[in-house]
Amino acid sequence: MQSVEQRVPAGAHGRWGRWTPWAWQLAGAGVGFLLGAGRVAGALAPFGLGYLLACSPGYLVAGGLGVLAGTLPLQPPLEALSLAGAAVLVLALRLTLRPGFWPRALACWAGLTLMGLGVGAVQELGPGRMAGILAQGAAVVLAGWGMDKLPPQTDGGGCLWLSLVAASAQTLGSGAFQPGVILAGAALLQLARQGSAGQVAVVGCCVSGAIALADPGWSY
Repeated sequence: MQSVEQRVPAGAHGRWGRWTPWAWQLAGAGVGFLLGAGRVAGALAPFGLGYLLACSPGYLVAGGLGVLAGTLPLQPPLEALSLAGAAVLVLALRLTLRPGFWPRALACWAGLTLMGLGVGAVQELGPGRMAGILAQGAAVVLAGWGMDKLPPQTDGGGCLWLSLVAASAQTLGSGAFQPGVILAGAALLQLARQGSAGQVAVVGCCVSGAIALADPGWSY
């Protein structure tokens, strides 16, 4: 019996091999777009900046462009400006100085806070607004730390990244179109075929909780 390699026409591996790096870059940009558009309970948008803090250097430019493409048109206008400014700051730091996680996380938090205060000068800057700015920075660092510690190729990381992507996709839903729920259902069906009941239960709880945080209408 011929092996798979023997049955593939000559040159096929070369053709697909040329496109594979571009496909991974597009995937990195797509994840950045979803995470940049995601919100938690309609108030915080920490996932895009967290992704830029944690993603590997090989996907940094593609991921950054994806985050900006998801943030600028899909977040509230004034908040989008502060998030995009912080994203550009993180990209510049990582591409030039290449600091470790905590230095770039602290720089991101400081930059996001200053930009939030600048944007807040246009609006009324009260205690609630100030608390929101600080909470946004803390959520960004927490999300980035989780993604940095749990890469997607690990079991825990796969659960975390799937939850964040599903939550972010859910914020783009409307009416009968609920992309986060669809993504979660497809992932759980695939896991039910290949994984254990315990894995399905853990992933199901995490993804369901993430969707409920993104869209309180699904809290039940």
